[in-house]
Order: sequence, then structure tokens, then C-alpha cells
Amino acid sequence: MKMSPFFVQLGRILAGYVTAAIIFGVFLMLGMTTMHFNPSLNDVFALIGIGAGFAGFFAAPVALLLVILSEWQHWRHWGVFAGVGTVAGCIVLTAIFVPGLTEESGGAIALLIMIAGCAASGLTYWAIAGRHAGKWRG
Repeated sequence: MKMSPFFVQLGRILAGYVTAAIIFGVFLMLGMTTMHFNPSLNDVFALIGIGAGFAGFFAAPVALLLVILSEWQHWRHWGVFAGVGTVAGCIVLTAIFVPGLTEESGGAIALLIMIAGCAASGLTYWAIAGRHAGKWRG
């Protein structure tokens, strides 16, 4: 029995979103290590999970809007997803991290690494789901 194209794309969207959140968690961990934070291996995996949950929660409204628009308008270009990921990440990171982050040693570099993680998350979503946006409608 063949599965409906709508449900196939919905599965791609969910897989892309979860994977993009995990990618951001990795970049968040990289950003934290630039601030002289040396965690153990167990802490690394825990912090990646925490970062992924953080990204998944705070990026959800912007991501939902992007998914709806990309599916409706058939946006499939990687630049759309990388750009929106970067802009959304800059907004969230600026609101949460910048007041205390730039005062610490390595804070500016950490912020740049996290912004790069936002772009990488957008590209990850595109690779899994975004390049198929709108195809299920025919």
C-alpha cells in the first residue's frame, strides 16, 4: 500500500526539524567551549540535548511559519532556509544571550559560532525536507 505524499512530506518536515535542532545543539556546545568551558564527555552529550531542546522550543514559531510558507509557495532554494535560519537565530540569540555573553572572554566568538549553527540548521532542514517543499500537492 502506497503512503500518501502528504504524510511522506510531514514525516520529512518532522525529521528535518528534529535534526536541525540537534545540529544547533552541537554548535551551541562548540560556542560554549570557546568560553573556557571544558565539560566531560557525558556533559557534552547532555548539553547537546539541552541545546537541541532549547532550539526546538524557541525556534518553533518561526519554523512553523517558514514551513507553511515554503510548502504553500513551493520554496525549494537552499538560500531561503539558510537565510531564515540565520535571521531567526540572530533574533533569538540576541534576545537571550547578548547582554551577558559579550562581556565574557570569547563571548563574541561564541555568538558567531552559534549564528553559524543557525545557518547550518537551516541547511540541514533544507537537505531533509525543504528541497521537497510543495511537491506533495502536485
